[in-house]
Amino acid sequence: MDLDHKIVEFISKPIVATLGTFSDGDVQLNNVWYMLKDGKILLNSQKGRKWPENIARHKKFSLIITDPTNPYRYVTLYCTFEQSYDGEEAVKDIDELSVRYTGGSYPEDQKVGRISLIGSIRHYKTFNV
Repeated sequence: MDLDHKIVEFISKPIVATLGTFSDGDVQLNNVWYMLKDGKILLNSQKGRKWPENIARHKKFSLIITDPTNPYRYVTLYCTFEQSYDGEEAVKDIDELSVRYTGGSYPEDQKVGRISLIGSIRHYKTFNV
């Protein structure tokens, strides 16, 4: 999906997003690091956490990215799960996300068992962006 340049500019900022997934009849919400990569959403997690399993099972997830200086300025992305992968590529992803959000590499002792998930953006809604 082609995104308006204002949307791309906004979601390219290192803002922690709230991820929504379906979990056993409820909605599960988690704060996550994300990145727009090749027009798709990249997420990364530790294997065994519930939200990646939810995404793989239900094939859909949403992200809301809220301006930390104005809670009434946000973008909601509605995504479809495409693929996941682990190993060295997932470790590279968490390092890239860590640099984006913290300015440094992810701690070495927490790099084992990483998994990356890719989702395509189906549609989006904005408010004051």
